[in-house]
Amino acid sequence: MWLAPLMAGLGAIAWMAPSGAASGSGGPAAVAARTQAFNINSTLHLVGRAGHVLNEQGTFTGSQSGTIAIRFTSVTSTSGGATFVAYPSGGSVSGRTSTRGQIVGAKVYFSGSMTITGGTGRWAHASGRGLGFSGVVDRRNFHATTHMQGTISL
Repeated sequence: MWLAPLMAGLGAIAWMAPSGAASGSGGPAAVAARTQAFNINSTLHLVGRAGHVLNEQGTFTGSQSGTIAIRFTSVTSTSGGATFVAYPSGGSVSGRTSTRGQIVGAKVYFSGSMTITGGTGRWAHASGRGLGFSGVVDRRNFHATTHMQGTISL
């Protein structure tokens, strides 16, 4: 007696399932994300400073080339962070970083991770997590070099 309601319920569930979902045909198709290497080296100079916040601009080369603006919000021996906007051909790529540093003389060496948060133009759907970010800031003149590396999804 209990089998008939169970079979009726299973029939209703099967009727509600999308056509072909069980066989893999006719269901929604997955779209593979395109990926792009993002391995760049930048050379930066100070354009503004407010306390421990450094606003830097410069150029980058590598898998892409263009100009870049980085806002170092903290560069210490224990932690650091930055936001950036890079302008490769065809748009822009934005992101944020989290780093740890080491002070050696007048220089701060840092490394950590980077997250791509968006972009414009051909980079409009850019995203990525766990990319590498490293570099050096010279505390005498605040010139900096950075290296960003990883793969981003477009």
